[in-house]
Amino acid sequence: MVVGHQRQVVPRKSAGHVPRPRIERVWCAGDTLYAWLQLGGAAEWAVTTGDVALRPRVEVVVDDATRTVVSWDDDPALEMRLRSRRGGLAWWELSWSGVSGRTYRVRIPEVAESDAVGCAMP
Repeated sequence: MVVGHQRQVVPRKSAGHVPRPRIERVWCAGDTLYAWLQLGGAAEWAVTTGDVALRPRVEVVVDDATRTVVSWDDDPALEMRLRSRRGGLAWWELSWSGVSGRTYRVRIPEVAESDAVGCAMP
């Protein structure tokens, strides 16, 4: 029995050429660090298995010689919010509420690292 025909309601297409992920802007306001990130195609973020799921996609590190990791995308204090999808690319806003009056960097492991940003305690 054929009830109807199949059709795609929401197209799932990504950008034809996906540039390397990048960190667009990093700043602190009060007790929160923010960053705007471009992390590849819009359909590529949700990964629950394999090598990508086993490692952080975004980290917050202390701006010191060892680059101590203080937060990552699986931390409950770090929020990733999809800002927009333009041209098949995903643009994210990171907010982390764990600042403690130090200087930090946002890092996409093995890809990009932001300039240092000082976060003063209010």
